[in-house]
Amino acid sequence: MAGVPYVFGNVTTSIPLSNLDADFNTPVTIGTSTVGLGNTTTSLVGLSNVSTTIVGSTGNLTIQSGSTTAITVDTSQNVGIGTSSPQFKLDLTYGDVTGPAMVISGGRTAGGVPEILFKNSYWVSGNVGAASIAAGDNGFAGGFIAFKTTTSGSGTSGVPSEQMRIDSSGNVLVGLTATGASPAVGYILNSNGFLQIARASGAAQSTVGFYNGGTIVGQIVTSTVATSYLTTSDYRLKTVISPVTDAGTRLDAIQPIEYEWNNGIRSKGFLAHQFAEVYPNSVSGEKDAVDVEGKPVYQGMQASTSEVMADLIAEIQSLRKRVATLEAK
Repeated sequence: MAGVPYVFGNVTTSIPLSNLDADFNTPVTIGTSTVGLGNTTTSLVGLSNVSTTIVGSTGNLTIQSGSTTAITVDTSQNVGIGTSSPQFKLDLTYGDVTGPAMVISGGRTAGGVPEILFKNSYWVSGNVGAASIAAGDNGFAGGFIAFKTTTSGSGTSGVPSEQMRIDSSGNVLVGLTATGASPAVGYILNSNGFLQIARASGAAQSTVGFYNGGTIVGQIVTSTVATSYLTTSDYRLKTVISPVTDAGTRLDAIQPIEYEWNNGIRSKGFLAHQFAEVYPNSVSGEKDAVDVEGKPVYQGMQASTSEVMADLIAEIQSLRKRVATLEAK
């Protein structure tokens, strides 16, 4: 006798009639689930055949955990995780979303609105591109990556504006969209390591500030024609002890030398460890220091610090007084 056909996936085979019981309830094992023929089953477990294709014949394809829908793929190929309604359309001057969208419910939300991923960016509660990296039409395809932000709100107020970009040459631009010999207001870190800082033309003002523990300790101030390098020197931070004395002794103790760098370039200056014996606040690091791997940690120094300048001025003033005394005789 012919067998009764049955279908699993896209494979059709048959069970001999002699194996069927009177109620057509012969058990068949699928995965680790036993299903009786003629009965209705609501779940199958233990399926491990990775080549099996699951097809939703009509409507959406859903994957459930228990009795709750975990993943939904609708007929437009939008994927929803934690939601059964992944459809989305962005109607701003920024442009409609094209292609499938992924909606993640229970992730980053605001006011119960799920985060929606699209075009390498996201939409949160009516804001598009907030603190995001926008690529798409004006990003990778245009030869650069644009970083955009937007104010809160929806409609045209939610259209993001570019704040920073990395161009195809590896240059990093902040507040600018193009490099140039004379950049507009903004910052450019060229791929060759050259940093350009530009501000609006006007009176002298701080262009770079250096802070320690939230307190400014130094500045680079620029005007329309010059640049000044300043360190904090407010009288309210100091307790005056006395005028500078014995400056000549210290100046005599430093040892100016002519030397040759290891790369063969000749120069004039000082040795850091010798300079530190006279002006310790003008030198950083220790003589012959090494790191944990035994590699040299080189000392640094600055010969034009305020302590050196104070001695130079004090000695010049002393010399002027002595010359004036001699000239008066």
